[in-house]
Amino acid sequence: MVLLKWSIPMDQLEEIYQLIKQGNSYLESPHTDLVESYFSDAWIGIKQYLKEQKLQDYHEIDEDGILSNFINNQCSILFSFGYYEHAIDFANDVLATLQLNQDERLDFKKHIADAHYFLDDRKQAIHLYQEYLKQYPNHPSLLYGLALLYFRLKEYPLAIEHFKQVASLEDTFFKDAAIEMLIECYQEVNDYEKQQEITSMKH
Repeated sequence: MVLLKWSIPMDQLEEIYQLIKQGNSYLESPHTDLVESYFSDAWIGIKQYLKEQKLQDYHEIDEDGILSNFINNQCSILFSFGYYEHAIDFANDVLATLQLNQDERLDFKKHIADAHYFLDDRKQAIHLYQEYLKQYPNHPSLLYGLALLYFRLKEYPLAIEHFKQVASLEDTFFKDAAIEMLIECYQEVNDYEKQQEITSMKH
């Protein structure tokens, strides 16, 4: 496995390997700083390895899913530390470097849009979501992400409009989440009649 080529003490390496498999639990590790550094170095090494092997599709060498977890967790690490500009750079680098499936590409595009929001570049964040929706109309994850941005910006009518779109789709996960957010939206605008109406949809 390409991830295990770096010179880190074996006891720490084993812990890092397990943390990568578990996701964001690395934040509770005594080796948090080491993990952050390791992820950064590992990404450089992965790109070099793929280039040497003339591979773009990393899935070919990712039988156990560790690389996939690693690549996804790197954005989470950068977000957790508030390194939003680095998160944008990393996500763009992944999109330019790797052959990803549609859902994976969308995840990284969403990371970019969300990072712009946290950098207070909210117009750009909304613009990116709108552009992505032109490419993937009615995609539940994108619609929900845009609705959530509007909610955070307290633009409740727009948030309600988009959460309603999500709630009308077949995707159970985002449908349920959108209904919960609609309840919050109507509470924020003091429309308790609508809030009760939406609450009844849960039953």
